[in-house]
Amino acid sequence: MATTKDFDCIAFKRAAQEKIYEQIKGMTPAEEIAWFRQKVESGPYGELLQRVSARKKKTDALYCAEESVDFKANKN
Repeated sequence: MATTKDFDCIAFKRAAQEKIYEQIKGMTPAEEIAWFRQKVESGPYGELLQRVSARKKKTDALYCAEESVDFKANKN
């Protein structure tokens, strides 16, 4: 039995890409990166991204602190 298609994924994808293209055309690569970052940060996953980034910074800081300690220098 044939089913009717209610949603055309390819058409939706192409329309989304066209909309993005219209918004970023004429931008330099650096401007495009800034535009995409702003969209991600203000989008539905922006809060999650901020929490993950903050956690990663804390973890990276801990690793840097551990690596900077010279444990051999404390031994006699």
